Amino acid sequence: METLRLFIAIELDPALRAALKRAQTQLQDACARGAARATVRWVAPPNLHLTLKFLGNAQSARVPALQQALARVAAKNAPFTLRARGLGCFPNIQRPNNVWVGLDGELQRAALLVQQLDDACAALGFACDQRGFAPHLTLGRVQRAASPAQRAALGELVANSASEIYGDIHACSAQWIASVLRPNGPTYTILSEHFFSKAPLP
Repeated sequence: METLRLFIAIELDPALRAALKRAQTQLQDACARGAARATVRWVAPPNLHLTLKFLGNAQSARVPALQQALARVAAKNAPFTLRARGLGCFPNIQRPNNVWVGLDGELQRAALLVQQLDDACAALGFACDQRGFAPHLTLGRVQRAASPAQRAALGELVANSASEIYGDIHACSAQWIASVLRPNGPTYTILSEHFFSKAPLP
């Protein structure tokens, strides 16, 4: 039986995606001029998204039940807006493993949605996310071979970057996405899209 690598995400507006691409380019150029060169594997701009729930590998026969679960959760939620602002690193700027753009705005509504999705997937036998919701958009991942000095140099670049506003996420729907890992980066296929249909609060 076919196995799929699955996650739930919110797609980004084209304007925000373009702004994030510019942020990546600026960081790439800064890295190329200093000690952090060749340190980061940058996410391809078409693959930038807000991940709500990562399931990992699942049999394709389970997809219909998962889609129904997402449809039920989406129907209970209204559209919301988040703002992409500023750069950061996980786990910290001294020893970064990835580079991200932070989010603010209607974070409580986003966190509630994530919790509902976690509960719905758990009811179908999938593990709950123990890390909690850390709202961010991943721009790039530090290569494992990067030295401590390279990581520190990258963290310094991020720490010295201006806290720029990149744009908004107008979250109107969530998508089931299948990921295939390839040597030049993952490719994503949208399996289904489910719109938030609850009326927003006045």
